[in-house]
Amino acid sequence: MAFEGFEKFEGYLNEDPLVEARGSDVGLGDYILEVPKGILKGGSQAIQGLLQLGALPIDYLADTNLLKGIEDLFQKITPETKTAVGDITAILTQFGLPAGIALRVAGGISKLKNVSQMTKLSSLPTTGAKGMELMKRSGYFGTIGGVTDFAVSTPGTISTLSEYLGLMP
Repeated sequence: MAFEGFEKFEGYLNEDPLVEARGSDVGLGDYILEVPKGILKGGSQAIQGLLQLGALPIDYLADTNLLKGIEDLFQKITPETKTAVGDITAILTQFGLPAGIALRVAGGISKLKNVSQMTKLSSLPTTGAKGMELMKRSGYFGTIGGVTDFAVSTPGTISTLSEYLGLMP
């Protein structure tokens, strides 16, 4: 009664064919093996995203089909995960590792030194100063996250939460 609409959400989970198919043949050993598989899958997808980003202008300018070749190659070599543990590990590896590298690179760039330095909010005297510090942080980390997402994403292989739950096509 306190969670209106929960029945609808619960219905999606019960009707999801992916949950039924994946949950039926998964054992404890699969969960243990899913972590290294997820790391390999995430790393492979990150490399695929970077290669596709580089191949995009070549395909456009030279009228080649490198994107299809890259997609076919990585479809063969990227391991599949069976559980949510593997999927979460893959996503964290695909986006988290490159984001961490990007943060280190951005912190080392001399022009970004002032932007990458964070001030403790408790040391700031006014609410306005605290708000400005929070805006600076969100701009800095948001930019790093956006660039990383653009660089290593592989459209078509990762669905959004709303697609997974069947809320949107």
